[in-house]
Amino acid sequence: TALANADSKTASVRRADAEAVLLVLEAYANDFEVMRAACLCLAGFLQTTRQQHGKVSARALVEHPVTGEVAIVKVLIGNLSAARSNGLNRALIEASCRCLGELARLGPGTVAEVQRSMGISQLWATLNFLGASGRESQSGVVSDIVLILEEVGRHGG
Repeated sequence: TALANADSKTASVRRADAEAVLLVLEAYANDFEVMRAACLCLAGFLQTTRQQHGKVSARALVEHPVTGEVAIVKVLIGNLSAARSNGLNRALIEASCRCLGELARLGPGTVAEVQRSMGISQLWATLNFLGASGRESQSGVVSDIVLILEEVGRHGG
């Protein structure tokens, strides 16, 4: 299944696997643990595919074949807002930022999708919400957000 492929560095990831993860994220929108696991799974798919086959192949996993939309971006941005409003679920924030970071590495199209989805303001709100001590203890989240913002700057944002 899709989750089993996430741990295998040699398994070939298909679009259907990524679509299955998106369906899980949409179906279990109120279950933060399932959402966190799905985000980490998708981040693993994207990273493995990008490293083995390149950015274009990784983007093909999440891009709608006709419209070019990357719907998962809206879900991940929504996760950040939901995690902040529900008592700061740091694990979900970390997983969502990791996945957004992998998406940002895929180039200008996914970066533009982050911008269209009000992602930049959500990323800043997340940093502010974490506060100084949260940013210190969640250095991985901060690194992912910085990576996303660097990609936005690199691609004309």
